[in-house]
Amino acid sequence: MGVSPPILLVKVRQMGSSHVALGGASQAAVAVREAVHALAAPAVAERILRRALDTAEAPAIPTGGSTLQRFVESHLEEATAYVLGADAAEALRAQLAPLVARIPSLRPAPASDAQARASAMPTPVPEASPTHVLVATLNEDRLRGVEHALADHCLVELVEDVVALFDAIQRPAAERLVVVVDCRDPSVQAATLATIASDLPPRSLVVLWGATDGALDETRTLVGDAAQWIVCGDDAGPETIGAMVRTLR
Repeated sequence: MGVSPPILLVKVRQMGSSHVALGGASQAAVAVREAVHALAAPAVAERILRRALDTAEAPAIPTGGSTLQRFVESHLEEATAYVLGADAAEALRAQLAPLVARIPSLRPAPASDAQARASAMPTPVPEASPTHVLVATLNEDRLRGVEHALADHCLVELVEDVVALFDAIQRPAAERLVVVVDCRDPSVQAATLATIASDLPPRSLVVLWGATDGALDETRTLVGDAAQWIVCGDDAGPETIGAMVRTLR
């Protein structure tokens, strides 16, 4: 094996602290890191990622396509099996399979004549509803509460992980997007969402539900003007979230 290229480290400032994001800042890197950290303690997760990047001789986690598939199914799976065992490696591969399938190659194959003609035709854009609310929570009761508070007003959708979040923010489902992060039991961490804030549509609103005091200023420092971020206290109920969304213009 030749000399490995330096591993890409992206400095990311989190709420109240700072850390180094190992492997890059692409959508794929964010999703892979979150999946590995969900499987193991931080020090162990870093060991797995460093081993995978080293054996792949890659400075960063691939951004998509066949290179991402090869990284996940070969280098990352081998590193996970080496550190945690085969069962953990298989579980991680299954968790990341939707990511590999949904993030396309950066160099797509040349389109056929038929495909070229089809792509030249105008694509109908679905009619957008006024507001689309994404709820990042693992708590079914809190999700149902938000759905009830916004019944007959707008579309409310659960996002179960960062891959589902990527899919949702890329669909033209509404004129206004609201992402509610249940900070007590999140399916997507607020810090993870902050790293992809620039991908949110214009006029998006992010609600940190149950975040600690001071989180709003910290988050604004991180995301800049990419989106509006507000904090609702831990004592706020689903009806408070619903009332706030109903007043949006």
